[in-house]
Amino acid sequence: MDFKTRVSKEELKEFQIERFEGNVHIVENEADTIRAVAYLSKYKFIGFDTESKPTFVKGKSNIHGIALLQLSSDKEAFLFRLNHFEMPESLKLLLENPNVLKIGSATHGDIHKLAELYKKGEFHPKGFVDIQVVGKKYKIETVGLTKLTALLLGFRISKRQQLSNWEADELSAAQISYAATDAWACYVLYQEFIKRGMV
Repeated sequence: MDFKTRVSKEELKEFQIERFEGNVHIVENEADTIRAVAYLSKYKFIGFDTESKPTFVKGKSNIHGIALLQLSSDKEAFLFRLNHFEMPESLKLLLENPNVLKIGSATHGDIHKLAELYKKGEFHPKGFVDIQVVGKKYKIETVGLTKLTALLLGFRISKRQQLSNWEADELSAAQISYAATDAWACYVLYQEFIKRGMV
C-alpha cells in the first residue's frame, strides 16, 4: 500500500484543515426525518457519527445519551437532534437496513447508545462499517478518524468542538460544521478505501 501507517501529533499539525462544504440540514421532527431518509436510502453507503453531551466527571464518560446523530453523503449532511424528538421509525429502519452501509469510526459505542433508545431487543442495527477495523486490517497504527483522514486523504479535520454542549437549545455554526464534517469524513474515507481496493 502506498501510504504511511502512522502519523504523529506533530506531523498532523502540518496537514491543512478541511471541512464539509455541502448542504447541512438540521432535523428536529418526523416529517423532515422521512424526507432525509428518502434521500439517504438512495446511497449504497453514507457517513455516520453521533455526539453526546460531554461529562467532566472522573470515571464517568458515558452517562449522557445521544444528542445528535449525523448521516452524510458527499453533498448533503443531516443532523438529527435526538434530544429534541424521539427517533422516528423511518430513521430506525434506515439504521437497520443492511443494503445502506453506515460508515463510522469506533461504531460499537455509538450503536450501543442508539440501542439504549429502545426497549431491549427492539433495535437490530445492520450494515455498519467501522473504518478503524479496516485501518487495522492494513496494519495502520493510528486509526482514529483525524489521523486516518490525514494518512489516506492528505488533510485533517478539526476536533475543537468535540467536547462542546451537544444538548444546547441551538447548535452553534461551529458545532454544525464539526458534526457534518465528522460524518462526511467517514464517507470520503470509505470512497478512498474502495478506490484503493481496501474493501
